[in-house]
Amino acid sequence: MSTPPPKVNPNRVLFVNDDEDWLTLLKMRCEKEGIQSDISVNPIETLKTIQENQYSLVVVDLRMPKISGKEFVELLRNKVTTPIAVMTGYTKEDAEEMKVATELMASNLITGVFPKTTALGLVSLIKHYM
Repeated sequence: MSTPPPKVNPNRVLFVNDDEDWLTLLKMRCEKEGIQSDISVNPIETLKTIQENQYSLVVVDLRMPKISGKEFVELLRNKVTTPIAVMTGYTKEDAEEMKVATELMASNLITGVFPKTTALGLVSLIKHYM
């Protein structure tokens, strides 16, 4: 028996972040803006199931406890060609996180960096991206 093809979900975003409250807020904000979204607090499980759906964009937090955002992006890039953006709470005090994001962009592993400001601000950026 063959594996069914992935479900095509145009204009659908996947958010991967360990902060479930933040993800819920993002999902609600996306719904208000007419953007379909899925959320995942478990990046390891997401790597196993990512090919079941197709996304217009995957937005990944750089700081996650089970696997770093950088490691996740590198593994994800081997599975899908979907555009990937990282979400970072980067501040001037956290230059290392921005350095990682810049390296990922330079390696063509990601296509953008979104600041983790407000849910409305992030969803507005995503709308222009899609």
